[in-house]
Amino acid sequence: MFNMNNRQRKKRVVYEDVNESRPLARGALDDFLGVKIRRAQQSLQRNLVELLEGMDAALGEFSSLGLVAANPGLAQIDVAKELDIDKATMVGLIDRLEGLGYIERARHQTDRRRYALKLTPQGFKRFEDLKKAISEREKIFNDRYTSAERKNLMSLLDRMID
Repeated sequence: MFNMNNRQRKKRVVYEDVNESRPLARGALDDFLGVKIRRAQQSLQRNLVELLEGMDAALGEFSSLGLVAANPGLAQIDVAKELDIDKATMVGLIDRLEGLGYIERARHQTDRRRYALKLTPQGFKRFEDLKKAISEREKIFNDRYTSAERKNLMSLLDRMID
């Protein structure tokens, strides 16, 4: 028979500061550009996702509307490539935007296999509303920089995009 008293018990370690929250040291992680950019992106995205959920929107909707607004007649495959979204997801997104009355699809003038996209008046209004809300929300991040610093940051980030 097995005797519990003879069994050696593991010592339980109790941490005094379990409920204390403190910033973690990142050590060598702070030396990696990709890690820094990912952390900044996560912070921005968390903030914007919260805002957009309240507006029944998503970043993909905002980005798609913005690209079509800037490039009327753009093919949906080109939107997908620019946003790095797979074709099936892009079709679903465009279907949704078309169903909401924000985008119109028509056969492309030079390539009948493609659809050319354009915003409807509702789509322009939706894009402007989202743009205004996002701009206001990003202000908490933009205010951390002077105008010159922000311009420089945007230029540096543009150089990273391939």
